[in-house]
Amino acid sequence: MEHATVHDPGGIERLLVHLGLSSAVTGTPLQVDMMQVPLRSHEPLLVQFVIGDRARGSMLWHTDGQAFSAVEVGCGFSAAFLGFFSLVGGDAVEPEQARLRPETLRRLVVEMVRTGVRPSCVEWHEAPMD
Repeated sequence: MEHATVHDPGGIERLLVHLGLSSAVTGTPLQVDMMQVPLRSHEPLLVQFVIGDRARGSMLWHTDGQAFSAVEVGCGFSAAFLGFFSLVGGDAVEPEQARLRPETLRRLVVEMVRTGVRPSCVEWHEAPMD
């Protein structure tokens, strides 16, 4: 799947199930790029998340010139990179940026679609720009 349009939280929940199943079939987590169209001034330029790992996930919130990584307090730290597949090829997330439980990641994505704002139930740490 190259492109999906979601209009409501129910649609993103169905998409997350589909992505989780796709990842389970391939055995590789997937990176998803999500953006609001049209962009509004209070929204991020891009939200990227990695879904499909059984133990952890990752979310980056990109604004104009800055990126922030979601960190779940109490989520254990792994020194291993989190590998993933995206439409531009394979890559990996830095260990410091893969600090979400899978269920928390799904909840964050649904909340972001519902509210359009960065969730406050996790910490947001400044991340290096690629």
